[in-house]
Amino acid sequence: MQQLAVEKRTVPVTVRFEDGQELKGDLFLSQTAKRHLGQETVLDYMNEPDEFFPLKAADERTVRMINKRRVIEVSVAAAVEFENEEVAKAGAKQERMTVMFKTSHRLSGTGYIEMPPQKSRIIDFLNQGSQFFLIKDGDVARVCNRKQISYVIPGGD
Repeated sequence: MQQLAVEKRTVPVTVRFEDGQELKGDLFLSQTAKRHLGQETVLDYMNEPDEFFPLKAADERTVRMINKRRVIEVSVAAAVEFENEEVAKAGAKQERMTVMFKTSHRLSGTGYIEMPPQKSRIIDFLNQGSQFFLIKDGDVARVCNRKQISYVIPGGD
């Protein structure tokens, strides 16, 4: 019996967990996104409703099933994450912020707030529905888990 296969592309990422552990590996992303034009991004992938996702660990043949609730952030090269999204993100409000996680892990960068103008404050953005959001920090895009955040400082440090 022939199985139907969906063409995927591999994207190298680093996953940071709540215990401080980091795991480098590859995510398997779709060639087309479900909710916008272009390829599926790490942000799209992490906001899917599944509680677990597969990650092929670097330098191993094994695939690990990762619990999203334990993930603090997923780092990916900004050039990869924004490859087809630069035009879309150009219309988003950009806000500098520092994020403090429950584990004392801290990161600073630019958040992309894609909300209606009347709901474009950082507090509105942080309280919106999706579990993960994107912060760009230089050449790195960080897909952050809202549920792991202690607090956010608008404007940066």
